[in-house]
Amino acid sequence: MSRRVALLAVSLCLLPGLSACGGGEEGAVKGAVNQLYAGFAERDAEKTCAALTKARQQAVAGKAASCRQAMGIAMGLVGNSLKDAKEAKVTKVDLNGDKARATVEFKGKSSDIGLAKENGDWKVADLNLAKL
Repeated sequence: MSRRVALLAVSLCLLPGLSACGGGEEGAVKGAVNQLYAGFAERDAEKTCAALTKARQQAVAGKAASCRQAMGIAMGLVGNSLKDAKEAKVTKVDLNGDKARATVEFKGKSSDIGLAKENGDWKVADLNLAKL
């Protein structure tokens, strides 16, 4: 395979939402969940909020100016306690049209996270932060 073809193939696999390179819809759901947990691990409020639906972002924001502001404050309070969040593993994905449920195992606990398609991308719509 020529270098140009290889670069094109890699570039296409990196495009968000492209299902041909990583498990289709199930892979995209796992990717959304992984983005959420990576955001927690990196204490990156912007990345964490970007993994959430608009409705969930508004719920997280509460009376704060934005999801990013509220999440930043919360991450500051918990310090490094979520640094291992990137170790979370999606063990099961149930798809139902534009909705999905992912089972995640982290630190010996299992929890379900609800996702929804928003503008063609999977986003976390329902999660229990107390279970992290």
